[in-house]
Amino acid sequence: MKKIVMFLIVSVFFLIGGMAEGMAQKARNKTTLEPEVVQTPSSLAVFPGERATFNFTIKNVALCDVDLILIFYQKPGQNPRLLLTIDKNGNVRREQGVSSRISASIDFSNNGGRLIIDSVQPDDVGDYYVAVVKNGMYYFSNGGRLEIRRDYKL
Repeated sequence: MKKIVMFLIVSVFFLIGGMAEGMAQKARNKTTLEPEVVQTPSSLAVFPGERATFNFTIKNVALCDVDLILIFYQKPGQNPRLLLTIDKNGNVRREQGVSSRISASIDFSNNGGRLIIDSVQPDDVGDYYVAVVKNGMYYFSNGGRLEIRRDYKL
């Protein structure tokens, strides 16, 4: 009987300790905001040869405090492909094989930046995502879909 009572007491201490630790974790999460990447527009349709621009804003953390900004492209039915890497100083590195028509810049005053695709071609159709890397964690935008307009251009 003593063993059972002792086991119950030890179990209650572990349970209370675990609950207290869990509550402390929840309290820390409320005070530590994670980066949020907002990308606009969510959908963009342009005529072939036109320029497409996606803007992004980083919330809850200063742009200079992120480790990297990554820009991905995903064709329908395929895996995402890394296009560009931007360091915290604003230096852009284009991945091998990425067209020079695709560029990006950051704007420290607005805590964000933009992705530009010049002379859009049908092969550019797909989803574009911006991700922020901070402390080894990746935070992705909602993405933006690029489509080609097929209607008549005036």
